[in-house]
Amino acid sequence: MFNPLEDEGRGPSQISAPTGCERITKRFHSKQEVALAIGISPRTLDGWMAEKRIPFIRLSARLIRFDLTRVKQALEKYEVQEIGRRR
Repeated sequence: MFNPLEDEGRGPSQISAPTGCERITKRFHSKQEVALAIGISPRTLDGWMAEKRIPFIRLSARLIRFDLTRVKQALEKYEVQEIGRRR
């Protein structure tokens, strides 16, 4: 059976619209996708979720989704900036 929303090698974050007009970008991502996007392990994400460092949506006991832009914004406040050089 043909499914127009089935992934046909287009990557995990985009699917074609059924009419073929334009691509639809996914807003919420899985733990593995977010970990890969920001370069950390999924276990580190678990720790940050427990510490309430990053925003997430719990849809059920096992289904958790993240808005990647909001996660990146939340992590910006933990960024350390260099003030000057030590002598």
